[in-house]
Amino acid sequence: MYPIQFENIGLNSGHRARIRDKFLKAYGIGMHDYEVLEFLLTFAIPRRDVKPLAKCLLVRFKNLNGVLDASQSELEGVTGMGKHSIALIKLVKEMCGMYLGGRLIKKDLFSDPESVVQFSTMKLSGLPHEAFMVLFMNTQNEILANEIVNEGTVDQVAVYPR
Repeated sequence: MYPIQFENIGLNSGHRARIRDKFLKAYGIGMHDYEVLEFLLTFAIPRRDVKPLAKCLLVRFKNLNGVLDASQSELEGVTGMGKHSIALIKLVKEMCGMYLGGRLIKKDLFSDPESVVQFSTMKLSGLPHEAFMVLFMNTQNEILANEIVNEGTVDQVAVYPR
């Protein structure tokens, strides 16, 4: 018995292997957004051509940022998106936030404010409402923790100095 490989199933035999190899060759550089999203979706949706779904997501949410920022209910509204693919997309976004947060550990934030902006943008983008996030720092200006302390409406958030 030979193990079944997903790349060899269906009419597009080898397509998944080609897109994987294309990604590994340059880690996404030179790939279209739909190809990167298609490659991601292959991990959640076996034995089905996911290129039409990737293109549909990009049309609906405009770009990769829009797909990552989409809420679970918005993603559920796209035909073909199941729990596994939604969980994978949300996992990627959370991992990006964790990665950027990890880069801020033991770093003087006043010497690299752009990292703070990138981290904050990742954590807050895609929320359907305004939010106020606090970064807790030590005396060496290193981040100890972050927390969203208040959430508001679509266009405002109340912040009380107490």
